Amino acid sequence: MDAGTLSLNIAYVFYVGSSLFRSPVKLRAALVATSAVFIVYGLIATIWSVVWWNLAFGLSHALQLGRTVRDQRRVQLSDSEELLRDQLFPGLDRLEFFTLWSLGVERELADGQSICREGEPQGTVAVILAGEVVVHQGGRTVTTMGQGRLVGERTFVSGGVANADVGAQGAVRIREWDQEKLAALSSLNPAAAAAFRDLIGRDLAAKLTGRVTRSE
Repeated sequence: MDAGTLSLNIAYVFYVGSSLFRSPVKLRAALVATSAVFIVYGLIATIWSVVWWNLAFGLSHALQLGRTVRDQRRVQLSDSEELLRDQLFPGLDRLEFFTLWSLGVERELADGQSICREGEPQGTVAVILAGEVVVHQGGRTVTTMGQGRLVGERTFVSGGVANADVGAQGAVRIREWDQEKLAALSSLNPAAAAAFRDLIGRDLAAKLTGRVTRSE
């Protein structure tokens, strides 16, 4: 295989691989690399239109990459937010996490205060940040849940009504998202939306397999 054919195949591998990245930083970096290898191919094959067009594409993506990195550096997260990002959304960069987090509202709940009621519509999804909640179903206590668990995710997925009563057990702090805002997140920041769906999937899987019994 000659150098021109090799560089062309490498360029297409980079191009296909770039579609696998959710992060805009990784996506832009992969596209810059793709353009660079196409430029190498164009120089070897002396196809100048390939060189000039990919120089333009590469510079455009490099400019957007620089802007994204700059915006990420401007994002200020507290120590607790950094910890939650690492625990719940390890695949998100700071800007993606900030976009997702800023759509939510933090709430403080007193002992016994309800988050959702069985048989009633549930318009929000919440992450427990501190404290514990108790889950009642059919009038009996099913389980308790603590930091990092979700409340309202089954209703969010099914679009139906809550299948359990969930209330605070002592002082509880949650971060709550309106379901309409989460739905809009898919177009606003696909990577953040995918990360939240992944969190919902992991939480549902844990509950369905019976691993969630009590937060330690």
